Amino acid sequence: MVGISGLTVRRFQRIGLIAAVPVLLTVVVLILWPATNIVIRYFRWDHFTSAFSDERIQRVLWISVTQATLSTALAVLIGVPLASLFAKHQFPGKRFASALVTVPFVLPSVVVAIAALSLSGGKRPLLTIVVAHAFFNVAVVVRIVRPSIASNTTFDNAATTLGAGALKRLMQIDVPLARHSIQNAAVVTFIFCFTSYGVVRIIGGLSTTTTEVEIYTRAIQLGDMSTAVALALVQTFFLAVVTLVFRPAAEAFRFKPSTTAIRQLRPLSVVGVWVACGLFLVPSAVIVLKSLRSRGNWTTAGWEQIDLGIVLRSLTFAATASILSLLLAGLLMVATTHSGATSRLISAIASIPIAVSAIVLGVGIVATFNSGWLDIRGAMWLVPTMHAIVATPITFRILRASLDTITSDHRAAAATLGASPLRTIMTVDLGAVRRSALYAGIVSGCVSLGEFGATSVLARDSSRTIPIEISRLLGKPGDLNQLHGYALATLLLLIISTAMFSTGRSDA
Repeated sequence: MVGISGLTVRRFQRIGLIAAVPVLLTVVVLILWPATNIVIRYFRWDHFTSAFSDERIQRVLWISVTQATLSTALAVLIGVPLASLFAKHQFPGKRFASALVTVPFVLPSVVVAIAALSLSGGKRPLLTIVVAHAFFNVAVVVRIVRPSIASNTTFDNAATTLGAGALKRLMQIDVPLARHSIQNAAVVTFIFCFTSYGVVRIIGGLSTTTTEVEIYTRAIQLGDMSTAVALALVQTFFLAVVTLVFRPAAEAFRFKPSTTAIRQLRPLSVVGVWVACGLFLVPSAVIVLKSLRSRGNWTTAGWEQIDLGIVLRSLTFAATASILSLLLAGLLMVATTHSGATSRLISAIASIPIAVSAIVLGVGIVATFNSGWLDIRGAMWLVPTMHAIVATPITFRILRASLDTITSDHRAAAATLGASPLRTIMTVDLGAVRRSALYAGIVSGCVSLGEFGATSVLARDSSRTIPIEISRLLGKPGDLNQLHGYALATLLLLIISTAMFSTGRSDA
């Protein structure tokens, strides 16, 4: 650090290492230990080889790769033009339109899945899964690609002067110059689609399933842990390789300042933009409609059946997960900023949750902590804790993006004025992320509210959340159960949408 003595630097590093301890303990105890344990206990080489000669497993792997590839292609095809639109143009209601496109990323998978299933009428499950995944991940593409396109000013302005149209500028200037960001967006989207659980489980049924759903089916429903572990190993190894090879994709979630000259859209183009963005409201509208209509009649019977206990429990879990996630992300932020040469190792270990799916985490917990004083499977704190672990990588990136505005000169100035390293971190570092902490907390709370994968494995009757209850209700026959399920889905949709729009940010 410029302007800071060697002794002070070592004190900063000591604080960074101390901050890393709780994060690393959490990763080791709740992720590495369970994952390693199920491999040691259940891995059998003969089962591993025979599993992949099974026609069903081969079909599962084929569907997993195919749907993820098609979903990624569709999300990129829609997301890149939208990223260009929001980066370079101004029009009435732009902030709201941008939110309509980007907020779906934090919507519960179970809500989007039942909306897509309703719109498709239960036909063509693979196509429906692809469309649902694209709906989710257009937000990812826009978020990653938009900053790169926004920084391409010189060539774009020159092409405009020479009379190039919007489509020509997009294909010949924006796409080539933003190709690395587009590649990163595609990689991140592919990972999300490949590990998707809620959408595939609800839409795909028994015929169209992926590795994530098959792991759950084998481990929890059939008790075939050997095959489940084999699939989990292949999936985890694949995700780890992708994460390491395409490491820049992890940094692509950060926004960069835009220097593009904003142009006003023509009135006719504004109408087209609003029609396109309005399509993102269709799934929500379907859910709301189905919560109020049954057999052609309007009714509020489903709303009258809502169990406020489950709603309150979900909100409590979300608040708890939000606090835990902020704490873990804050400690990780301090550790990776001030721990010196070990910061890369700490960051690599803390990124393990990205490469291990929620279902694998849940199965590992159930198989490891299941006897004696270690039996925590029914503990109420377990579900929000796992939600926090799932949300922490997102929370960390939001906080880190704000911290990156601080340079070593700021800390040197604080040291010159007599501030200790701990006080510098508390005032300078944490002061820089104070505003984004509220936004990060709301995002992590929304992730908790909609989490379906790990909760499917860990939740008991006393710890059911709204997504689990929705899935249970919609899986039962009877009009009242269906109305009740759609009413709960609508309520969850309203809670999350209100929370995200209340932040006043359109970069969700």
